Amino acid sequence: MWIFTSTSFLSIVADKDQPSGPRLLVRARDEDAIEELFPKAKVRKTPDGDYLYRAWVQRNEVSRVVQNYINSLMYNNFKNSIENDDYHHACSSVWGVMNRYQDMMDAPPAPFASDVPLHENEHYDDGLFRNQHRIQTP
Repeated sequence: MWIFTSTSFLSIVADKDQPSGPRLLVRARDEDAIEELFPKAKVRKTPDGDYLYRAWVQRNEVSRVVQNYINSLMYNNFKNSIENDDYHHACSSVWGVMNRYQDMMDAPPAPFASDVPLHENEHYDDGLFRNQHRIQTP
């Protein structure tokens, strides 16, 4: 699950060895993102991982923190609640990608061509989706 707050982005996933177990893996692009919401977490740097920072956090603690954040939410526009310019730019980029996704999902479906061979990483549409059998109509 991806969570965007006004100050941080987190990716939270289950323990691959115990998916329904008591702990979750909280991952972030910057160390402060985890420490801000989970100050007692032992954050470790993982240079070879897709997320540079990670911490194991008890599932009930993650639930409590997310619920508290939602209960204290006061803004009526997420992007306007972001004060850090670099983070605002990153979140606006995500907004733009998801807006294009929305437009694509709302558009009439393009035909599917099961007889069109695709190669790994070949893509159609505007580059958002890879390895799809969807083609553009003229």
